[in-house]
Amino acid sequence: MGKLIIIYGTENKLINENLEKITNKLKNSEIVEINYNDNMPEIINAISMPSLFNESKLVIIKNTLFLSGSKSLDEKYLEMFNTIKDNKINVVMTLEKETIDKRKKITKLADKIIECNLGSVNVNQWVRDYVNSQNKQIDNDAINDLVYLIGKDLNSLQNELDKLILFYENNITKEEINKLVPKRTEETIWDLINAIYDNDKGTIFDLVNGLLDQKEDPIMIYTTIANGFRFILQVYLLQEQNKPQTEIASILGAHPFRVKKAMEHSRRYNEETIREVLHDLYKLDVSVKSGELDKEIALKNWLINV
Repeated sequence: MGKLIIIYGTENKLINENLEKITNKLKNSEIVEINYNDNMPEIINAISMPSLFNESKLVIIKNTLFLSGSKSLDEKYLEMFNTIKDNKINVVMTLEKETIDKRKKITKLADKIIECNLGSVNVNQWVRDYVNSQNKQIDNDAINDLVYLIGKDLNSLQNELDKLILFYENNITKEEINKLVPKRTEETIWDLINAIYDNDKGTIFDLVNGLLDQKEDPIMIYTTIANGFRFILQVYLLQEQNKPQTEIASILGAHPFRVKKAMEHSRRYNEETIREVLHDLYKLDVSVKSGELDKEIALKNWLINV
């Protein structure tokens, strides 16, 4: 018995993954792929002719614009889609748009509708499933670190995972991610805040010079440091109210991993010290923006004296 499946969304990678799952499941089917482009006669011909040599037939219709907007299919075409169930013809329609009109008659005929927008995806679970599909394992801490460092772009995540899978024979851990995955500027700033607390001038200037070598603006560097300390202060004050990590993340609208980092730092600093650092960074910013000090020299002088 044939089925009509609709796949839509802005995440092309997810659309292709779902298509692959369907084609793998129907591997004994004759597969016909058509781009819509108002080419309804070809589509109707494909869905009305059962396969001559295979058990069933799979017709993939891409860029089905009639699923969205004001354009609709004629009644005569709609009627043809009712015949697929009896003819053992499976039809998959795809559309790379965020929404479709679920009030349309064609969508009401669908046996299954699959949304492929990022908001519909559990990114952590996607990472786990991808790693498992490559016969490897990855723990929760490693997933959290990876998503925090890379973000939620699935293409970028897969690129980093492919490197990790190729490089490491064993299961992927947090330590391996920290060795191989490049750190975002914000993550480097957390290391810098640690070095400031330890008064480790060597590490401080290694990190800052690394950022400057990457053409990061000194103003952006000290602003990100200030934002880091400001976030630590917010977390510190909420911890003083006995708020748990999950609630703090919800109140601040922050990634749980970022809150976890700030909680670790808040144990090392007291409120007075944090406020002093923020006051000094405010004075530094005024000096730079008034033209009194060169921004790179001002940043390095502050780090020497902090």
